[in-house]
Amino acid sequence: MNDVQLATLKRLEGRIRELPILPAVIISLLVLDPADPGYFDHVVSYVNGDPGFAARLLQYANSAAMAPPKPITTINSALIRVGARGAVELIVAHSAARIFLPRKEWERGLWVHATLVGWMMRSLSPLLAGERANPDAAYLFGLLHDIGRFVLYLEAPDDLRAVDETDWDSPEALVQAETEICGFTHAELGYLALRKWSLPDALALAVRYHHTTPFPPPGFPAEYVGISGLLHDADWLAVSIARAGLREVAAQPDLIGAMLEKRKFAVELHATPVTVQKTVLVALQEAMRNLYLLNITY
Repeated sequence: MNDVQLATLKRLEGRIRELPILPAVIISLLVLDPADPGYFDHVVSYVNGDPGFAARLLQYANSAAMAPPKPITTINSALIRVGARGAVELIVAHSAARIFLPRKEWERGLWVHATLVGWMMRSLSPLLAGERANPDAAYLFGLLHDIGRFVLYLEAPDDLRAVDETDWDSPEALVQAETEICGFTHAELGYLALRKWSLPDALALAVRYHHTTPFPPPGFPAEYVGISGLLHDADWLAVSIARAGLREVAAQPDLIGAMLEKRKFAVELHATPVTVQKTVLVALQEAMRNLYLLNITY
């Protein structure tokens, strides 16, 4: 690592130390059991305490995508329409978006990718063979897996733009470009950021190693090997979908099948290729709805 790269890394580490902490209420929502009788009331309480999010939630619940039979005018009705667990996922994304506010097209691209990976993780994790994966944890792994890239654009946007303008066509090539240009990777920065937020070690480790091959590295928590391996697959598939265009792929689902034929998943899924293709399509549609709620264009 040269002197310029060392100076950049020092600034980035300083930026991580200055990151706002995710509100404690967000962490508490993430650890709630959706089967708990009080789950819905907890979510209602949070939404009622955040007028900005409440307004967006009502707008989303009344959108053409949700197609309500009649106008929705209350938070309770909106949550019933969207689903309490779905609202929690939106709350997490909304809170992170406030910290990493996307303004430019390439910054919005980071959010499009993160949202798409999050929803693919949620949708595909129940299909993992030989493992009972937690879809909520899988969603969080996907949503936050590239948080290091957000840190990078806060402090070193020119470096990030230089990386994006290189001729990389896979996550592995992206990591190589980052190492050559910056001297470090977004996975390493993401690990530091999640430790700063005191999020679970398994999540921080999954982010740190989400481009590491072979996977898993020694000592990785066994209960998270499956969804962390799935993160590798969801990541490259989301890159492929974004390059083809979200709307184009949603309108032509066979493109998903072609992508899956080109590069097979590394993890074993207990599903037919047709089921996997349909599951990815549903995840894409849900991601597009989430992006609408976050007011992020794609």
